[in-house]
Amino acid sequence: MRPDKIAANHISTVLGTLLELAESLSTEELRYRMSVPPSARDTYHKDVKGMLKQILEHQRKKNKITYMSSAAKPSSASSSQQPR
Repeated sequence: MRPDKIAANHISTVLGTLLELAESLSTEELRYRMSVPPSARDTYHKDVKGMLKQILEHQRKKNKITYMSSAAKPSSASSSQQPR
């Protein structure tokens, strides 16, 4: 027990803390879950899946644009060589 406490934590607090550590909740997940109103349904995993799909689509588009713009540019090796 910490020296600044006069009584130990209740066992449910200890078990709850151990469970949270075992689940490896991130700060963002914990903040998300704490912000859900009591009457609302917690859809964290569904929302994360949706966001992952969005970020993958964003990455695909970004890579496609990068590939297309690099393919349109002349290669630096051929442009740096001058005829003699």
